[in-house]
Amino acid sequence: MMPPDKSNAVEPTAKEAELLSMLRLHLVNGIGPRHSQLLLDHFGSAGGVLDASLAQLEDVAGVGPKIAMSIAASKLGRDAEIELEEAHSLGVKLLRRGSADYPK
Repeated sequence: MMPPDKSNAVEPTAKEAELLSMLRLHLVNGIGPRHSQLLLDHFGSAGGVLDASLAQLEDVAGVGPKIAMSIAASKLGRDAEIELEEAHSLGVKLLRRGSADYPK
């Protein structure tokens, strides 16, 4: 079976890429709201978390080798893309904490 042809794929905007990174982070087993916020505070963005090395991830309080490996592995799967596509197909708008549309 051939991999999908991505030659016509459109690169996501920075906002879309960060939303996808945030979704990836939230789908990591073992990361709840507290760990998520600690990671975001430490690295500045979900994309920064996903770009971090295992050693950098383990420098964050409460993140051990198992969670660090899960974060690294999240970049390889398509779970976040599938969830985002499903949300779009249902007309659901995903909101990030801190975005203008997020409830206060």
